[in-house]
Amino acid sequence: MHDLLPLMAQPQGQGSAAGGMANFMVMMLAVFMIFFFLVIRPQRKAQKEREAMIEAVKKGDEVLIIGGILGTVVGRKGDVVIVKVDDQTKLRVQKTGITSVLKES
Repeated sequence: MHDLLPLMAQPQGQGSAAGGMANFMVMMLAVFMIFFFLVIRPQRKAQKEREAMIEAVKKGDEVLIIGGILGTVVGRKGDVVIVKVDDQTKLRVQKTGITSVLKES
C-alpha cells in the first residue's frame, strides 16, 4: 500500500490537456463549418433571392400575398404595393407581405 502512494501522487497526462483542447477546437470548428454550409449559407441565398423578387415586382405581375390572397399589382408607392384582387377591390400591402410572384407581365 505504501508503495502505491508515490505513484498516485504523480500527475498523469500533463501533455494530454493541451492536445485535448486542440482536438476540441478542431471539432468545434468542423461543426461550425458543417452548420454554416448546410444551414446558414442556403438560408442567406434564399433570403437574397426573395428580396430581389420583391424589389422586381412591377405593375401587371400576379402575386400571392400572405394569407393566400391572389391579385394583380396595379401600382407601387415606396414600400406599399397596390394589389387588385377583384374588379372593384384593391388592397394596399407592404412589399414584405408578398409571398411569391406567380406570373410576370
